[in-house]
Amino acid sequence: MDLAAILLIMTSVILVHGFLGFDRLFGIDYFKGVAAQLKSRNPLLQVGTPKLDPDAPIRDRTEQLLDFLRAWTKSIGSNDKVHVIAHSMGGLDARYLISAPEFQGHKYIRSLTTLGTPHWGTPVADWIVSHYEKIRGSLPTVNQSIKTAARDAAKDHEAAIYLLDVLNPFDGGIQEMTTEAMEKFNKAYPNHEEVAYFSIAGKSGDGSGDVLAPLLLPFQKLISECDNARYGGDNDGLVSVGSARGDRLGNGQTDFRFLGTFPADHFDLIGHDWSFTSGVVGKLLNKKRSFDHLSLYEKIFENVQKL
Repeated sequence: MDLAAILLIMTSVILVHGFLGFDRLFGIDYFKGVAAQLKSRNPLLQVGTPKLDPDAPIRDRTEQLLDFLRAWTKSIGSNDKVHVIAHSMGGLDARYLISAPEFQGHKYIRSLTTLGTPHWGTPVADWIVSHYEKIRGSLPTVNQSIKTAARDAAKDHEAAIYLLDVLNPFDGGIQEMTTEAMEKFNKAYPNHEEVAYFSIAGKSGDGSGDVLAPLLLPFQKLISECDNARYGGDNDGLVSVGSARGDRLGNGQTDFRFLGTFPADHFDLIGHDWSFTSGVVGKLLNKKRSFDHLSLYEKIFENVQKL
């Protein structure tokens, strides 16, 4: 066995899902086909997919991520640091794990690559929080005691538990992705000098890439009309390019290395095309999507493998 193969055995990639995300649900991978693709090209590679509470605060999700990492390193019999690839809120969980003194995640993580992560927050979260009571009132009423009892009854039925969370997505996660909250977060948790940071942004809705998912159209407009360069302007339908870049977080020496803006909306970045024209019609016409997310993840892995 040559040195490259030995090094690959010692390499692990962890894929961290975002807000209202999952590891695998209804037979669907959150990172669609990514783990299989990476392992098909790198048979000795270890790929982990933690399952975090879909709508919990960053700290709660971080504790779950740390538990996963500890169990993961033990199960594969390696204490080598892992490479984390995180989408959306998952990037904030990883940053908190790395930088918060009580977690010291830099001891576990060699690199962090984020896709569509709201490092400076998003006006979408601002809008949702400002309309919190009205939105909450329009949702089915499921108080915490009922939710807890339902969780206990559901036990191992992951789909049922997930749907219970989606019914009331206000457990704290969305509030922490506002522009004001992330301003405070960045001051409190600068990037760690022992970890390599990379970021990727998506841009869609203006003729670039595949057609924007209809669900994101009003949010795309909301963000594009915001004149703050940190969290407004070009965006993927939920997060602006400026916010996803992660520039100027408070420690200039360890800010993110930006790997580029890709023609993709927030869902395209993880391989899910929710637009009608490029998704449904595209399949009928046997039309290939303009954005190849699997190639992007291969490039991400090639990049961190050089570290």
